[in-house]
Amino acid sequence: MIFSDLIPKGDCITAIGGGGKTGLLEALEKELNADGAPALVTVTTRLGRWQFPGLTRAEASNQAEALEAAARAVRGERLLLTRPSTPSDLEHDKYSGIDPGWLRPMREKSGLTLLVEADGSMGRPLKAHLPGEPVLPDRPSFVVAVLGLTALTLSAAEAVHRPEIVAAHIGPINLEQPLTPGQTAAFVKSAWSGLNPRLIFLNQIDAMNTPDEKEAAGELAALLKRDGFRIVFGSLYKGILEK
Repeated sequence: MIFSDLIPKGDCITAIGGGGKTGLLEALEKELNADGAPALVTVTTRLGRWQFPGLTRAEASNQAEALEAAARAVRGERLLLTRPSTPSDLEHDKYSGIDPGWLRPMREKSGLTLLVEADGSMGRPLKAHLPGEPVLPDRPSFVVAVLGLTALTLSAAEAVHRPEIVAAHIGPINLEQPLTPGQTAAFVKSAWSGLNPRLIFLNQIDAMNTPDEKEAAGELAALLKRDGFRIVFGSLYKGILEK
């Protein structure tokens, strides 16, 4: 797939949105590791305990422990860094994320590429954020926003995490119908511009099977490009990337 060519090495790469964040970070970690570039995966929200199964989990309850985990990653360990599990984490089968304030010293002292999952979307392909979401680093980072193209084929009720927030941005939507490319692009422009994504990854291109679905995906990409966003298509499932 070679997604890692699109990101700056040694930076804090922050994944937000829905429809493939975890898969994207898994692909990046594997590519960077294969290329001999040290990387560490972490999270600033909560993460399912079943995610990132190929990595060894490291725990940090303070910045010093986070820096030690970064040093282990520099030495070649492939790590997922979280906080120690709380009773609530165990009850909900989750891991708690680290303090985003630790990310800057981790990157500066280690030179690692940090791969950060900063969002949760309940498995939906389109994420609408509450105030305070996503949980971004306390310095500018390279934000990659992920949008699953099945948002154009599933009903809005199925596809959107918090459709009421989408409606607040673009006006009433029909929950029983898919969002149109125009509605989706209008929402992204209104809601995501302030998050300053350096790249929007339109995932699930393999799910666009009919001529109408392919046309809708192309229309969405064209509208987002018109609005000034950098777009790439792909399928994490198929290992496809169309730059």
